[in-house]
Amino acid sequence: MFRRIFGVINVFVILGLISLNILTLTSAVVHDAMFKLVNALPISSFTAHSPSSRLTKANRELAATKKANKALKVQTRTVTKRIAKRTATAAARNVGASLMEAVPYIGAAAVVGSLSYDIYDACETLSDIETLQTDLGIESEDVTAETEKVCGYEVPSADELSAKAKASFDDAQRKSAEFGSSFYDTLKEKSDQYSADMMETWRGYTGSE
Repeated sequence: MFRRIFGVINVFVILGLISLNILTLTSAVVHDAMFKLVNALPISSFTAHSPSSRLTKANRELAATKKANKALKVQTRTVTKRIAKRTATAAARNVGASLMEAVPYIGAAAVVGSLSYDIYDACETLSDIETLQTDLGIESEDVTAETEKVCGYEVPSADELSAKAKASFDDAQRKSAEFGSSFYDTLKEKSDQYSADMMETWRGYTGSE
């Protein structure tokens, strides 16, 4: 008895599902109603905690991390390559400039040119370090302050440098002359005093006036 009733119910359920499928394909009203009903069901909340969903999420996060690390490696390689090349160029430039610095006036121009390049290179290096720290998520306030300081340096012209060098040389020459004159006066004074003392001693020894 119960088996027969259960069989009849299954037949009605199957016929109902078939009819519902046909209606969802042929009737816009039924299709919209079924769509709203499915959206109202909390299916996403059930599937969000499933192992497959967690695995998919973890794979997405891993892919994003790999992509970020790859970009960071490229940026780091680019920055370090620039710094290495800049350092090698600066070293070679300083060696060449040292030969020119011994030549009067031309030496001043060589010093100014070399100094300008050194400041520019230092500014670019600090800027690269600041960029790298930012990409790594490191606070770079100290580096930013140093970058602004170095990049703000003004290099004197060759004429200004020559004038300062000449002024320093003239000042040193004047001080040397003053020291020589003072030393000569002191030496003469001591010599006169020594001669007077010797004469006084001689007179006391001989009894002469």
